[in-house]
Amino acid sequence: FFEKGAPTRNIWYYQLDPGRNLGKTNPLNDDDLAEFVKLQKTFADSEKSWTIKAGDVDDQTFDLSVKNPNAPEEAPLREPLEIMEAMAALDDEVRLADPNGARATGPWQELSSAHFLVHYDPELEQASPNYPQTVLRYLEEARSSVSLQLGAVPDESMGVVFYGKAAYLRAHRHRFSFQTVGFFDGQIHVVSAAHPAGELRALLFHEYSHAVFREQTGGDRPYWLNEGFAEISERESLRRKGLTRSERRVLRDVIEAGEWIPLRRLSPSFSGLDDEGARAAYLESAAAAQWIAEQTDPAQRAKLLGVLGTGVDADQAFLAILGVDTDAVDRAIREAILAEFPSEVATEVPHRESAKLREATR
Repeated sequence: FFEKGAPTRNIWYYQLDPGRNLGKTNPLNDDDLAEFVKLQKTFADSEKSWTIKAGDVDDQTFDLSVKNPNAPEEAPLREPLEIMEAMAALDDEVRLADPNGARATGPWQELSSAHFLVHYDPELEQASPNYPQTVLRYLEEARSSVSLQLGAVPDESMGVVFYGKAAYLRAHRHRFSFQTVGFFDGQIHVVSAAHPAGELRALLFHEYSHAVFREQTGGDRPYWLNEGFAEISERESLRRKGLTRSERRVLRDVIEAGEWIPLRRLSPSFSGLDDEGARAAYLESAAAAQWIAEQTDPAQRAKLLGVLGTGVDADQAFLAILGVDTDAVDRAIREAILAEFPSEVATEVPHRESAKLREATR
């Protein structure tokens, strides 16, 4: 970075490393640039930023190549056995995702604990011998977290079914108009990696929230509230509090484009939405659930679920606990998002529907 209007004394560099592959569907976002914005104010040095004196630049070549002197030493090359184990793990994932691959024979495995009754694809344990213990630990962590989020837990043991990806698609692809990796229908059904890690743990937090919601309310509606609480629970598993600024910016763009789906339209289900519409619906629902969580404590949220479980209209339940109805929650979220980006949107809250969304939400 150069300072205009003065002789160059120092040159400040920043090496951007978002830690992932960037592309059209995974663009650079504000969170990626947060460290740069902070450091650039004082041109501070760090592991990713450094300063070169102008007098140290070769006056023959003026080479300004990026050679970070503060970067940590590269990790040593892995041992051959470690590389072979990583390749075997990748082979396991490919095998479980292959719809034409050979399937393991034998019955699905069963495992039980005080709170869960688990069934899982035998191929999962074949790939990872510690699979049963790992998924039970994830489930207990999900139960503990969701109980704090919603103020309630199921009275009975919860059934959970773990599938390899190909097995899940064969069994449930027909249920949804958009891609899914899990759902709840009285039991939790989830796609699992052969070697489970944080992604499966987050998914279990999400689906366990659905289980508690249905057990307390007797159903899935309002669907946006059900999905919103599940999204917030999933973020808790990743140590994230609600939506990121980039996700809120996506919602700002949805509002500006007139593509906001009213929460009232999302109350029955997300059925009929394509992948893009479903993504917007999930973000809207998470924003609404986060707003409700900020207005209540766990006991009040448990009471809200209990009131919904009596069969009363959702608006009546919201009025009883929150003092507002569905439309007021919807309006509060949109106003908050627009207030966060005041220079980028009009002051009026757009609330029109495109032909695409009208068709998708019929």
